[in-house]
Amino acid sequence: MNLAAFAKIFTIAALAVLGIYVAVTKGVANDFSPKNLLPEMNLSSWSNLSVIIFNFLGFEVVATMADDMDKPKKQIPQAIIYGGILIAFFYLISAFGMSVAVPTSKLSASSGLLDSFILLIGHMNWFVVIIGIMFLYILASEMISWALV
Repeated sequence: MNLAAFAKIFTIAALAVLGIYVAVTKGVANDFSPKNLLPEMNLSSWSNLSVIIFNFLGFEVVATMADDMDKPKKQIPQAIIYGGILIAFFYLISAFGMSVAVPTSKLSASSGLLDSFILLIGHMNWFVVIIGIMFLYILASEMISWALV
């Protein structure tokens, strides 16, 4: 599971770095004006709230490690706060990298990550294949970790 965590951080960092590079050199696929960054107040936008909440699930699992902590009353709230901040940061930089590459109207839930890498790099190559394999490994590791809790 530790290896999967490093794979996840590498994938996120690669997406962010490539996104910044492509944004500076070639431009972006979406409009990043403040109007487009704020959600619209309609039923479709509210349906995305469940996805956002789901992305933050799991940070409370740190409470299961209270027996191994010296000061759990202090360390658990710190871990939840730091974890929440890191989760938000990683999701934002990943979303930026994907938004640079793929127009929102063409973003797919099943292939969006690999589509983003292909568009950011310009073609399918060994790096995209490695990212795909790492992503499958990350997903398998996540399932195992949830099953163990």
